[in-house]
Amino acid sequence: MNSEYKYLKFFPRPFLEVLIYGRVLPIIGAGFSKNAIFPTGKSIPDWDQLGREFADSISGYNYNGAIDAISAYQYQFSRVRMIEKLTELLLTREIKPGDAHKAFCRLPFQTVATTNFDFLLEQAYSLLQRYCRPVIEEEQLAIANGDSNEIALFKIHGDLHHPKRIVATEEDYDGFLNRYPMLSTYLANLFISKTIIFIGYSLDDPDLRQVFQMVKDRLGSLKRKAYTLRISSSGQDTARFNRRDVQVINIPLLPGKSYSTVFEEVFEELRHYWVANFPAIATITEEDPLMEFSASRDGSINGRLVYFSLPRDLISIYKKYIFPIVEAAGFAPITSDDILGPNAQNNAAKVVALIERSSMVVVHIDNFNPSFELNMALSIRGTGKKIRVIVVSNIAFPDSLRSKQMDFILENIDIFKNIDEFSEQFEQAFEVMSSEFKEDFKSESRRLLDKREYKAAIISAITQLESRLRNNIDIVLKIPIRTVPLTQLLKYATEYNLLDQNDYMNIKNWMSVRNQLVHLDGKKMPSQAKLIVDGVHIILEKMDPN
Repeated sequence: MNSEYKYLKFFPRPFLEVLIYGRVLPIIGAGFSKNAIFPTGKSIPDWDQLGREFADSISGYNYNGAIDAISAYQYQFSRVRMIEKLTELLLTREIKPGDAHKAFCRLPFQTVATTNFDFLLEQAYSLLQRYCRPVIEEEQLAIANGDSNEIALFKIHGDLHHPKRIVATEEDYDGFLNRYPMLSTYLANLFISKTIIFIGYSLDDPDLRQVFQMVKDRLGSLKRKAYTLRISSSGQDTARFNRRDVQVINIPLLPGKSYSTVFEEVFEELRHYWVANFPAIATITEEDPLMEFSASRDGSINGRLVYFSLPRDLISIYKKYIFPIVEAAGFAPITSDDILGPNAQNNAAKVVALIERSSMVVVHIDNFNPSFELNMALSIRGTGKKIRVIVVSNIAFPDSLRSKQMDFILENIDIFKNIDEFSEQFEQAFEVMSSEFKEDFKSESRRLLDKREYKAAIISAITQLESRLRNNIDIVLKIPIRTVPLTQLLKYATEYNLLDQNDYMNIKNWMSVRNQLVHLDGKKMPSQAKLIVDGVHIILEKMDPN
């Protein structure tokens, strides 16, 4: 595992494996809301503190747990007043999601569950411009997600906008399974099919414990492992979770760190690990993108991928007219359809992995709503990563949706009627955007070699050589040969004296090494990598001594 990770060493390897496959369901509890931003002098209670606040309002009452206190308060003062007090204590109108919430929402989960009554997760997803669909009523279970990147937020105990659905008192908990049999069945299915991780959650809720126990009784040893993420968990807390068959992932609270900061850093590491390792479990159907994904990069050097977010009916047109322009410039175009993940519910992770490894993102928008991919690209670029964004729109792009982070906007494009005109406009825009990366590519293989990224260095050197050969042969033949494979390029190059026979044989051998690295994960030796990188640069200098 990457030595730069501070916290992932505390996570069991089996958990990290199912995370990459998109088979983890996070359940967020009241404790996590304490990471929110509060008005000065105020704070939000966790579940036990919430119960004690209710208990203090009941004359002569001896505290006996949060559920008992809230039930007693409702009995004495009415359910309406209980809901009003919940709203007051939870500071619903005043709190805002903190950095820990935003870091969690950057994780590419597509189903999240929570027992919280507040709206911090919805607000955090909105800040990140990710569409989140709260699922509260049973009728909503029949409605499929409208988008493969949409987040379904399962609010198990309702929220303050749906007071009838709130589960807070003894009567609410005792009647949950009977009142909401479909929700209970859906929840049981999630417990069966997903690995659960509780975050900021005490596991004291009777309804969840009933469902959890039912799954345990029915499946026995075949039940999936459940985890809870805790920071500086006490021995007593750890023992309590262990009794309930939940393994504690105990993260130490380092000096000078707050709980919120540790959560934020943990989620950032999980996200990086997830996105970095997703390609290893995916099938990439196009050769050039496969080369790029095979070259492991740490993010300091931009790759040659160009991610295209396209409506399905335009993919074939782009591949015929636009992709050759990108390939001729030495880049590797890719769409989400070109990479097949093992889990259809892991689409968000796939998209994020593609965008983070791309130098440029091209988004074709066919309505007024910016896509998930565009919002994600702008969000990633906002972190300081060098990504160029080209937006293509079939309409006049609204001023309200324009962003300084969009480098080019090609608008009022009727791709079906004016494909030649569009191709010319795109080529001009792409030439401007790609020029800054081409300078980086010239020395990329040597930088990778210096960083001991031997596999990436070999792939980068051969890719650079192929791009130069293609451009030089285009000039000699005076016609573009964008789709000709490298083996044929070598034959052209020897025929027109761009390469001698010795260079030809060396490149053939280097190609064989490159192909073994990509397709067979062959061994990569430092001496071999240096030989190939130095050899390629010698040939490049002979082809263009200036």
